Amino acid sequence: MNQEEFQIVMKYAPYLMFDEKEPFSVYKIGYMIFHETKPSDSFRRIVRIQKDKVKFAIEYQIFFYYDIQHLYELEHVWVYVGHDGNVQGCEGSYHGKYMNEMLPGGDILRDRTHVCLYSQPGKHALLPEKRLISLYPELELACGELAGSDGFAYPEALYGVKIPASQEDQDMVRGYIKEHYSFTPSMVFVTKPFSFSQFLHWNILKGQIPIFMEKELDRIRRETEEKKQRMMDEF
Repeated sequence: MNQEEFQIVMKYAPYLMFDEKEPFSVYKIGYMIFHETKPSDSFRRIVRIQKDKVKFAIEYQIFFYYDIQHLYELEHVWVYVGHDGNVQGCEGSYHGKYMNEMLPGGDILRDRTHVCLYSQPGKHALLPEKRLISLYPELELACGELAGSDGFAYPEALYGVKIPASQEDQDMVRGYIKEHYSFTPSMVFVTKPFSFSQFLHWNILKGQIPIFMEKELDRIRRETEEKKQRMMDEF
């Protein structure tokens, strides 16, 4: 691990606010530093470095095992650092797209170097203000009636590793998420601090995520089978 690079990554790491009833925690956070304009390896976009304004950008890949509607979740934050060492810009992922998080007149900076963003309950899309979360039309529906609806959403093309999942597996994941994780958002938000050990270079995390996903899918299969067996025994 490049210690100097890691110190930079930690210096500008985002603060994330989660609903106090949020059932999922961040498991790992990947990172890459961009000194020049080039495509992201983990998101369908080009990270652009305007060298007259920006010295470098840090892409944070925020990995959860779950979104409230599917198994597998990877969100992103891009922090742009100026030549004076101050944050000049920030973008965050939002339902497969990305948006500017530094609104005119807004203030998302904490401790001068950390952006503070709000995670949509269960879905983890990132926004600069709590009130903007209510713009999502299925805010409560996604966490209740539609919980688990997308099943196992692992993107094989990104990782180049196949994880076979049958239709039975998909139905099983849908039912598992809805049964275990459905909730009603409180819209009261709290910070959940990260530890140093959660941060990994993206090249390392990218190789680990397929392993995480395969193990979690196997765990759900095992628990589902055990539950079926208990029901048969009781019958």
